Amino acid sequence: MTAAQPSSASDPARVPDDAAVRDDLIRHLRLAREALVWKLEGLGEHDIRRPLVPTGSNLLGLVKHAAGVEAGYLGFVFGRPFPSSCRGWRRTRR
Repeated sequence: MTAAQPSSASDPARVPDDAAVRDDLIRHLRLAREALVWKLEGLGEHDIRRPLVPTGSNLLGLVKHAAGVEAGYLGFVFGRPFPSSCRGWRRTRR
């Protein structure tokens, strides 16, 4: 029988440093943002705002939702809460 080996997660040589984790997070967020905005390129305002499903969701709403979730989550995690209401981000009535 061989002695139990530590998992790679508990091996200090394999745990990434904070800078590497931060850089990965920034890179992934940037790529996700770019992909979302790329979906809107070339569309007119009507198409960006046009409801595509019975719930009334539209592409612009997805962008606003993603931005709000990102700001809220990162603000909470880093102790810098994002205001619940932002100037220019008002709810529209149907």
